[in-house]
Amino acid sequence: MNSVSHSVSGAEQPSARTWALGLAGGGQVTGPLPAWADDDPSATGLTPEQLRMRLVDMTHWHAVDGTALDVFLPAQVSGEDTGAVHPEPVLAAAIHLDPYAEDPGHRVPLATVAVLEDCVIADLDPGGLADVIAKLRAQVDRLDQVHADLVQARTEWRAAQ
Repeated sequence: MNSVSHSVSGAEQPSARTWALGLAGGGQVTGPLPAWADDDPSATGLTPEQLRMRLVDMTHWHAVDGTALDVFLPAQVSGEDTGAVHPEPVLAAAIHLDPYAEDPGHRVPLATVAVLEDCVIADLDPGGLADVIAKLRAQVDRLDQVHADLVQARTEWRAAQ
Protein backbone atom coordinates (compact mmCIF):
# COMPACT_ATOMS: atom_id res chain seq x y z
CA MET A 1 0.00 0.00 0.00
CA ASN A 2 1.33 3.43 -0.88
CA SER A 3 1.06 6.20 1.62
CA VAL A 4 1.26 9.89 0.97
CA SER A 5 2.45 12.27 3.59
CA HIS A 6 1.95 16.00 3.54
CA SER A 7 4.11 18.45 5.38
CA VAL A 8 3.99 22.18 5.60
CA SER A 9 7.10 24.23 6.15
CA GLY A 10 7.08 26.88 8.83
CA ALA A 11 6.64 29.65 6.26
CA GLU A 12 3.61 27.97 4.69
CA GLN A 13 1.69 27.01 7.84
CA PRO A 14 -1.59 28.82 8.25
CA SER A 15 -1.82 30.87 11.42
CA ALA A 16 -3.72 29.07 14.15
CA ARG A 17 -7.10 30.68 14.67
CA THR A 18 -8.51 31.11 18.15
CA TRP A 19 -11.68 32.47 19.67
CA ALA A 20 -11.80 34.48 22.91
CA LEU A 21 -14.66 35.19 25.29
CA GLY A 22 -13.83 38.08 27.63
CA LEU A 23 -15.44 38.85 30.95
CA ALA A 24 -16.56 42.41 31.70
CA GLY A 25 -14.44 42.50 34.87
CA GLY A 26 -11.36 41.05 33.19
CA GLY A 27 -10.19 37.59 32.27
CA GLN A 28 -11.05 35.51 29.27
CA VAL A 29 -11.48 32.00 27.97
CA THR A 30 -9.88 31.08 24.65
CA GLY A 31 -9.91 28.05 22.42
CA PRO A 32 -9.02 26.84 18.95
CA LEU A 33 -11.17 28.03 16.06
CA PRO A 34 -11.17 25.40 13.29
CA ALA A 35 -10.01 26.66 9.89
CA TRP A 36 -13.30 25.46 8.35
CA ALA A 37 -15.55 27.31 10.84
CA ASP A 38 -17.68 30.02 9.22
CA ASP A 39 -18.08 32.22 12.31
CA ASP A 40 -15.87 33.40 15.14
CA PRO A 41 -17.79 33.26 18.45
CA SER A 42 -15.49 35.78 20.14
CA ALA A 43 -17.10 38.39 22.37
CA THR A 44 -16.12 40.78 25.16
CA GLY A 45 -17.87 42.34 28.13
CA LEU A 46 -19.66 39.16 29.18
CA THR A 47 -21.06 38.44 32.61
CA PRO A 48 -20.09 35.08 34.13
CA GLU A 49 -23.58 33.72 33.29
CA GLN A 50 -23.31 34.94 29.68
CA LEU A 51 -19.87 33.31 29.44
CA ARG A 52 -21.27 30.03 30.73
CA MET A 53 -24.16 30.13 28.23
CA ARG A 54 -21.83 31.04 25.33
CA LEU A 55 -19.66 28.02 26.12
CA VAL A 56 -22.63 25.65 26.49
CA ASP A 57 -24.12 26.89 23.20
CA MET A 58 -20.85 27.14 21.23
CA THR A 59 -20.96 25.41 17.86
CA HIS A 60 -18.34 25.70 15.15
CA TRP A 61 -20.12 25.32 11.81
CA HIS A 62 -19.50 25.21 8.08
CA ALA A 63 -22.46 24.89 5.73
CA VAL A 64 -22.63 23.84 2.09
CA ASP A 65 -25.76 24.88 0.20
CA GLY A 66 -28.05 22.26 -1.25
CA THR A 67 -29.18 22.14 -4.85
CA ALA A 68 -32.52 23.86 -5.44
CA LEU A 69 -35.12 21.53 -6.93
CA ASP A 70 -38.83 22.08 -7.48
CA VAL A 71 -40.42 19.96 -4.75
CA PHE A 72 -44.15 19.34 -4.23
CA LEU A 73 -45.05 20.22 -0.65
CA PRO A 74 -48.41 19.06 0.71
CA ALA A 75 -50.75 21.71 2.13
CA GLN A 76 -49.82 20.99 5.75
CA VAL A 77 -46.16 21.65 4.90
CA SER A 78 -46.52 24.47 2.36
CA GLY A 79 -49.00 26.38 4.54
CA GLU A 80 -51.24 26.89 1.52
CA ASP A 81 -54.81 25.67 0.94
CA THR A 82 -53.54 22.99 -1.41
CA GLY A 83 -50.15 21.50 -1.97
CA ALA A 84 -47.76 23.50 -4.11
CA VAL A 85 -44.42 23.19 -5.87
CA HIS A 86 -41.63 25.26 -4.35
CA PRO A 87 -37.91 25.44 -5.04
CA GLU A 88 -36.30 23.76 -2.05
CA PRO A 89 -32.64 23.11 -1.25
CA VAL A 90 -31.93 19.38 -1.47
CA LEU A 91 -28.91 17.67 0.09
CA ALA A 92 -27.48 20.66 1.92
CA ALA A 93 -24.67 19.65 4.25
CA ALA A 94 -22.74 21.00 7.19
CA ILE A 95 -19.78 20.16 9.39
CA HIS A 96 -20.29 21.05 13.03
CA LEU A 97 -18.43 20.76 16.29
CA ASP A 98 -19.83 21.43 19.76
CA PRO A 99 -16.64 21.63 21.85
CA TYR A 100 -18.47 21.88 25.19
CA ALA A 101 -21.35 19.49 24.49
CA GLU A 102 -22.55 17.26 27.31
CA ASP A 103 -22.25 14.29 24.96
CA PRO A 104 -18.54 13.66 24.30
CA GLY A 105 -19.52 12.23 20.90
CA HIS A 106 -20.43 15.78 19.81
CA ARG A 107 -17.04 17.18 20.84
CA VAL A 108 -15.56 16.03 17.52
CA PRO A 109 -16.41 17.32 14.03
CA LEU A 110 -19.55 15.64 12.63
CA ALA A 111 -21.55 16.10 9.45
CA THR A 112 -25.26 16.61 8.88
CA VAL A 113 -26.98 16.16 5.52
CA ALA A 114 -30.36 17.85 5.04
CA VAL A 115 -32.32 15.78 2.56
CA LEU A 116 -34.87 18.61 2.72
CA GLU A 117 -35.19 21.37 5.29
CA ASP A 118 -36.01 19.79 8.68
CA CYS A 119 -35.38 16.27 7.27
CA VAL A 120 -31.80 15.56 8.25
CA ILE A 121 -29.35 12.71 8.58
CA ALA A 122 -27.43 13.91 11.61
CA ASP A 123 -24.22 13.30 13.54
CA LEU A 124 -22.35 11.47 10.80
CA ASP A 125 -18.73 10.53 11.40
CA PRO A 126 -16.51 10.13 8.32
CA GLY A 127 -17.58 6.50 7.87
CA GLY A 128 -21.25 7.36 8.23
CA LEU A 129 -20.96 10.19 5.70
CA ALA A 130 -19.14 7.85 3.28
CA ASP A 131 -22.00 5.37 3.68
CA VAL A 132 -24.59 8.07 2.84
CA ILE A 133 -22.56 9.12 -0.20
CA ALA A 134 -22.31 5.52 -1.43
CA LYS A 135 -26.06 5.01 -1.01
CA LEU A 136 -26.81 8.26 -2.86
CA ARG A 137 -24.50 7.20 -5.71
CA ALA A 138 -26.33 3.87 -5.93
CA GLN A 139 -29.66 5.74 -5.92
CA VAL A 140 -28.44 7.99 -8.76
CA ASP A 141 -27.63 4.82 -10.73
CA ARG A 142 -31.23 3.70 -10.14
CA LEU A 143 -32.50 7.13 -11.22
CA ASP A 144 -30.43 6.79 -14.41
CA GLN A 145 -32.32 3.55 -15.08
CA VAL A 146 -35.67 5.23 -14.33
CA HIS A 147 -34.70 7.96 -16.80
CA ALA A 148 -33.89 5.41 -19.50
CA ASP A 149 -37.15 3.55 -18.76
CA LEU A 150 -39.11 6.82 -18.96
CA VAL A 151 -37.56 7.75 -22.31
CA GLN A 152 -38.46 4.27 -23.62
CA ALA A 153 -42.01 4.47 -22.19
CA ARG A 154 -42.61 7.84 -23.84
CA THR A 155 -41.24 6.60 -27.15
CA GLU A 156 -43.59 3.61 -27.02
CA TRP A 157 -46.52 5.81 -25.93
CA ARG A 158 -45.98 8.24 -28.84
CA ALA A 159 -45.74 5.33 -31.30
CA ALA A 160 -49.09 3.97 -30.04
CA GLN A 161 -50.89 7.32 -30.52
